[in-house]
Amino acid sequence: SRCVVFLGNRHVTKDFLYGDEWIALARSGRADVHACFSRSPCAPGEASAFLGGSIARRCNTALRDQGALVWDALSTHLGSCFVCGSASTGMTRDVGEALVRVAMEHGGMSD
Repeated sequence: SRCVVFLGNRHVTKDFLYGDEWIALARSGRADVHACFSRSPCAPGEASAFLGGSIARRCNTALRDQGALVWDALSTHLGSCFVCGSASTGMTRDVGEALVRVAMEHGGMSD
């Protein structure tokens, strides 16, 4: 099965907890790891590989950007998608809406 992980953080230098371990997991190929930093316009060093460039992003944006990967993992490979972050910031609503859009756009489902 395939595993896709989205890590919601604010600052790459303050909040990327267990960053080395997440990078190692991604490099091992056991999971597709996407770290999202909403308050950091640039990610120093290896963490920038998770940003698809050096722009600030939120998990809902990354989910939509990686929609084909997420849908493939869930529908074809019986995989899992984990989204980590703060539920007190409105993230849960935004992520839920992004997942619905992924299912509609990549899975041909209706709302």
